[in-house]
Amino acid sequence: MSRTGRLFDGDIDAFDIPADDAADRSPAPAIPFTWSEAYRHVCEVHYVQGLEPDAREAYLQGVAKKRGAATGARLRRDALT
Repeated sequence: MSRTGRLFDGDIDAFDIPADDAADRSPAPAIPFTWSEAYRHVCEVHYVQGLEPDAREAYLQGVAKKRGAATGARLRRDALT
């Protein structure tokens, strides 16, 4: 995950985008759609990175409780590495 502060820095492999024929339908095939799960995850990672340490920990614990341990662990890994 890029820590440049930009949402998209050209590394399309950083996103989990299913391989399909989207390039044939989209005018901008290299940039994930804003309604995709990959885009939502990147936005959430940036949000968590901007939180104060106590608030960050509370948020990550809430995610793990509400969305499951695997989701919480993924968000923690991506936001803190």
